[in-house]
Amino acid sequence: MNWLREQYREPATPVIHFAFIFATWLYSGMHVLSKPALSYVPPFVFATIRVLMGLPFMYLISRMEERVELTWADSGLLMVIGLVGIGVGQSVIFVVNQLVGAGILAMMIPLSTILTVVMSAILGMEKIGLLKAFVFNLFKGIGVTLTVAGSAAIARVTEKDFHSDTVWGVALMFLISIAAATYFILMGKFLKRRPIPMYAYFRASLWGLLLMLPLGALQLSDVEWAEIPNWVWPVEVYSGVVVSSGAHLIMSWLIKHCAAFLPAVYTSLQSVTTVVLATLILGESFNVWSMLCMCTILCGLFLVIVVRVREEKQASLVSSDTVDDQDENQEEGAKAPLLPVHSISNA
Repeated sequence: MNWLREQYREPATPVIHFAFIFATWLYSGMHVLSKPALSYVPPFVFATIRVLMGLPFMYLISRMEERVELTWADSGLLMVIGLVGIGVGQSVIFVVNQLVGAGILAMMIPLSTILTVVMSAILGMEKIGLLKAFVFNLFKGIGVTLTVAGSAAIARVTEKDFHSDTVWGVALMFLISIAAATYFILMGKFLKRRPIPMYAYFRASLWGLLLMLPLGALQLSDVEWAEIPNWVWPVEVYSGVVVSSGAHLIMSWLIKHCAAFLPAVYTSLQSVTTVVLATLILGESFNVWSMLCMCTILCGLFLVIVVRVREEKQASLVSSDTVDDQDENQEEGAKAPLLPVHSISNA
């Protein structure tokens, strides 16, 4: 038990990677298992029930953390995180799953990482030298272009009708990616000020639920409760308890402890694992062109990840040089004669 507490406070590198892999498979399982369940429970109803199931467990887990007094600014930030990142992101994603299936959804998951990088750059959250910034931004621009182009092309290579469900699903996936990027950026900003990832996610989920409830209410009349098979409810419990109060809490905790580029690495893994599970469990098939689109997306993501690793190293070198300079200045100050003091004492 003491080991678990120590790892929670300061996780070892293998624990971080294991947690990422574990959460990745949990997410992939949810995308694949929820697809057939959405034939009986509409997406917004499914999303609302899922969060309602997960909230009690989120609250119990959040009690492990020390209570921190939140300011109005903190509460406002959590409100935006909840309404956009959870209310939009975690409800519309089931609409996309229903429209295009788990496989196509998974192929576009890396788009959220790319948009996170783009939004961070726009907001000026990434600071680096001008020359290196130009080179880094050039390669990041190529990576972003590949990912966005591959994501948009999926609609074309999978369906010829531009009014089809696939096109709508791809368009909504761009919306989800913006919501996810907003979540990652704002949650990272919040956790730097208030290191309470579990409680932050619980509070944000309450705001997200406020948006989901009216959306779910609109689809309640479409539910034929008596015709829902028994196997649907274990899928709902898995999505609500295991993923909402498990995988999402793990990710919130990891954002606090890991390097910024690591979530991007495991986002690409989630695409692959979901496609594999969708093929094995759901029997979904993908043509050569859609697989090429996924490869294009992953290549763009890989390019951005490589640049981000370089930027992380550059930023750490700059910060270490600054610390060394400060230490040297302090040492010189300690060795220097205190002339002003002597002059005052002589006066």
